[in-house]
Amino acid sequence: MQTISGRTANSTKHTTPRIIALGGDHTTTLSALRSTFERWGPVSVIHFDSHLDTWDPEVLGGGISHYAGVNHGTFLHIAHEEGLIRNTSMHAGIRAPVFRPKGDLKNDARCGFEIIKAREIDRIGTDGIIRKLKERVAGSRVYISVDIDVLDPAYAPATGTAEVGGWTTRELLTILDGLEGIELIGADVGTSMQAITLDLALADLTFFQLRLLQSTIILGRLVSSAALGLKKL
Repeated sequence: MQTISGRTANSTKHTTPRIIALGGDHTTTLSALRSTFERWGPVSVIHFDSHLDTWDPEVLGGGISHYAGVNHGTFLHIAHEEGLIRNTSMHAGIRAPVFRPKGDLKNDARCGFEIIKAREIDRIGTDGIIRKLKERVAGSRVYISVDIDVLDPAYAPATGTAEVGGWTTRELLTILDGLEGIELIGADVGTSMQAITLDLALADLTFFQLRLLQSTIILGRLVSSAALGLKKL
C-alpha cells in the first residue's frame, strides 16, 4: 500500500494517488490508513460495518502478544492511538452486540466515532443517513471503509461475521451515491469470503466508490461524475 501511494498519479491536476483497496480481512484497513496518513494527514473515517472495530486490544485478542492484539476488531482503536484518524469519524450500519456496553461505547467515543445504528434507516431513511454522515465529516478529508457485513446476510451470505437486521445492497449504494461532494481521498471494501451474491455486491460497491472518488473535492475543485462519464442509473 505504501509503495503504491508513494507513486506519482497519472494526472495533470493531482499528483498524489487516491486508492481503493479490495478484499481481505478488515485489518488491512489499518495499513491503508497508515499509508493515507503519510500523504494526506489524519482523516475522518466513514466506517460501514455491523461491528464497532474500536475494541481495545486488551479486551479483544490482546494479552498473548502485541501481534495477537492487531485484528479485525481492534484496528480502528489502533489507528486512533497512532493519530491516523480524526475525532470526526462515524460508524454506519452498526447492530452487533458489544462485550462491555458502557466501556466499549465510551472507548469508541474516545476513538473519535459517533454511531448510526442499522435500524435508524427505518426512522430517518437513506436521506437522513446521508445528511448525518456529511455533517459529521464536513471540512475534513475522508476515508470510506466498507465491511461487507454491513449488509444483511440475505445480501452477503458468505461473510464470516454475519449479523441479522442489516441494510440492503440498494440502501448502501444509495447512501454511497449521496455522499458525492465530500473530500474523499481513499476507500476500501473488505471481505474474506467468496460467493456469487457477495461478489456481485462487491463489484457494485467498488464501482460506486470509484465514482465517488472521481466526483470529490480536492484542493477546492469539484469534478462531477457526469462530466467523467460515470452516469447514475
